[in-house]
Amino acid sequence: MDFSGGVSDKRDIYIDYVSILIRSLDLNRTAVHVAAIYYSGPKRARTLFHLRKHSRAENAIKDLQRAPSNGGTTRTGEAIYYATNEFNEKFGARKDARKMIIIFTDGHSQVLIRLYFLSCTFLDLVTLIYYHRLPLTSFFIAPSSFFKSCCSQLHNF
Repeated sequence: MDFSGGVSDKRDIYIDYVSILIRSLDLNRTAVHVAAIYYSGPKRARTLFHLRKHSRAENAIKDLQRAPSNGGTTRTGEAIYYATNEFNEKFGARKDARKMIIIFTDGHSQVLIRLYFLSCTFLDLVTLIYYHRLPLTSFFIAPSSFFKSCCSQLHNF
């Protein structure tokens, strides 16, 4: 999630959307795992929690609500690169699991995002980017029917 200065008024909206998504998943130790990253400014991407930390949706959501608003610039490309490191077995990633990144941002990145998508291709990620503009729009990179079905609640938010 983009927690740079330009989205300080959208932080709670992002957390609400992510909370809906997490509640719609079968979050547990054997099925679905989630991790959360927040970012703002150069080299300021941080892991809020790793994949294996939460087996209950409400615990993950409580952690999300504790995420700090950082201010700073938007470095979405750097955040994508940072997030790919979460798909490491030491953080709970499983080789055969589907891997995806969802990015919440206002879309005004100071770095070229498409260059960082190259770091995602070898991981076979399904990537969805929400830009918080009026109206809220989304861009799918290699969309899957699995992801569309588990995210259908977001369209009703």
